[in-house]
Amino acid sequence: MASQSVTIVTFRRRDGAAIDAETAEPRRSCDKIFGVIIRARRVASALAHVLFWVATVASPAAAHSVPTRFEPGRDATVRSAPREVRILFGGDIEPAFSSIEVKDAAGRRVDKGDARPDERRQRLLRVGLHPLGPGVYRVSWQILAVDGHRNEGTYVFTVTLPD
Repeated sequence: MASQSVTIVTFRRRDGAAIDAETAEPRRSCDKIFGVIIRARRVASALAHVLFWVATVASPAAAHSVPTRFEPGRDATVRSAPREVRILFGGDIEPAFSSIEVKDAAGRRVDKGDARPDERRQRLLRVGLHPLGPGVYRVSWQILAVDGHRNEGTYVFTVTLPD
């Protein structure tokens, strides 16, 4: 049995499209597949760019429940005992679902249990404190922002004796 060799000849039209030598018809099977792949990649790339933009620029809601200021400050050392703890947030908070607790080094609560948003600024959460002596105090807070985001955290501050 003699072996036959087959030679496939491909011609190209002036516009660059491949033409089958036997039928003089444009080759469409590969062109269609590659065209679909290229379009799918372009759509996926555009979608990825849009999702990235939405996640980073167009969605400021993620930042709404983040505290922006603490009084007394985080890891602060104060010479006189504060009368209250105040935390300012980047957005309004839901009073019924927001709280602050302050505990001493032994784990005893030293706040008055009256955590509430400020009457004039709904972004400011405050809690009154019983008289504090020298020591380290841990502040734990939990909030629900009006945009529905929950957030929580802790920090410490230290009260020292005045000179």
